[in-house]
Amino acid sequence: MLKGTQNNAKRLKRIEEQMDLIVSNMEKARFLEYIEYAANRRRMLRNSFILGLARGVGSAIGFTLLGAFVIYLLRKVAHSSLPVLADFIAELLDIIDSKRIS
Repeated sequence: MLKGTQNNAKRLKRIEEQMDLIVSNMEKARFLEYIEYAANRRRMLRNSFILGLARGVGSAIGFTLLGAFVIYLLRKVAHSSLPVLADFIAELLDIIDSKRIS
């Protein structure tokens, strides 16, 4: 009987240590704050909307800069001494310019 009580005490001690570890990990992860955040739908929607706007604006600016850089490189190649490639790129740039003007 004494041995069974000792085994139970060891099990309870091990379970208590594991529970302390779980609680500690949840506190480190700020789990309670996340639950409060998820429960507040208005705050969650507002943050998601702002994040979506930021991503959209960032993507538009990035694509614009990348496109401008590609056109700049194409113009440089068109003015270089690569005859076949330069003619093709010059024609492509003329099409781009005509679409931009109209």
